[in-house]
Amino acid sequence: MDLIRLENITIGVWPRKILDSVSISVKENEKVAICGGDDDMKKVTLLIMSAIFRPTLGKVEINGSNVLLNRSEARKCIGIGEFEGINDFDESSTLYENLHFILRSLKVGGGKEKIVEISSRVRIDNLLDKKYYALDYLERSKASLAAALINDPKLIILSEPTKNLTLKERAIFWKTCYKSIGNKALVFSTRDIVEADKWADRTFNFKGNRLLELTKKR
Repeated sequence: MDLIRLENITIGVWPRKILDSVSISVKENEKVAICGGDDDMKKVTLLIMSAIFRPTLGKVEINGSNVLLNRSEARKCIGIGEFEGINDFDESSTLYENLHFILRSLKVGGGKEKIVEISSRVRIDNLLDKKYYALDYLERSKASLAAALINDPKLIILSEPTKNLTLKERAIFWKTCYKSIGNKALVFSTRDIVEADKWADRTFNFKGNRLLELTKKR
């Protein structure tokens, strides 16, 4: 069963279409990567999946329900990490304060215990009192993952979570990610097609402003 489906999504109008008739679906428990194109194409696609952006044309469904008609209900099923320029963490606040703000904004119960539990799962519970500006890139990637997990969603969406990481740090991040999300569905963007092929069940690649599924290498 498809957990989320985008059908013929278009953003913008000719001749300045960012996305043109983009279709993609993600099943329950499935891990999907989006790569290629420019960063805006990948980012906008994920923001539409997150029920944050509305497309110019097309249809978005989660669990068979039209997201565009009931965005608040759709958002309950989705956990999103940090998107640069959209929901940035506050650099001057502690990691705990940032996660607590997200917890309250999503109206999720559990308070401090919930934050400690989630941060422990992604192995950053020892950093909760640390100012966000003092976190290194790997710690920030894990913090973004914690933010996506905090409302116990069915689908995790991460925008280029390993962008600034070394190869060794990427391996650490993905092992932590897969262990912490369990059987939840995951959609992530990356500039690295090799990384996509290694960590995703299915990979989609932009060709121009259209999105095509690649054949999985075995």
